[in-house]
Amino acid sequence: MTTPTHVEMYKWPSYIAIITLALELISPNINYLIIRIVIASLALYYLFQYSELAARGVRNYTAFLYLVIVIVFNPIFIIGFDRIVWILIDLLVAAVFIRYNDSDHTF
Repeated sequence: MTTPTHVEMYKWPSYIAIITLALELISPNINYLIIRIVIASLALYYLFQYSELAARGVRNYTAFLYLVIVIVFNPIFIIGFDRIVWILIDLLVAAVFIRYNDSDHTF
């Protein structure tokens, strides 16, 4: 008997994350705590989804990417960076959400 290597993920959390990060880049007066809560929550959703694959024995390092995003954007223990560093982080995180937003993952 083979272990299932399929998990269904929704695309809409990625779209919300990408829109939130874009709003942060174009509007410097936005509430950063709300952005942290939104991005950390959505990354946590994907972290659990990819962890489910790892629990089934599928080698996948995407869960680690989302774990790093959850740590960086967590609203409780705030990590502070300069504005230019946040811009780079936002672009990288948006790239992760764009790259891994398939609704049907089979590995």
